[in-house]
Amino acid sequence: MEQITAKTETLAIGPRDVLGEILKTGAQQMLAQAVEAEVAK
Repeated sequence: MEQITAKTETLAIGPRDVLGEILKTGAQQMLAQAVEAEVAK
């Protein structure tokens, strides 16, 4: 089993920023899919 480690000094943004970016990206993808589905109708 491979262990992945990260040094804290390499992370320029905090955990809340990372979570926010993940959520924002997911929301953008969901919105794009919904728009594409609506246009395809």
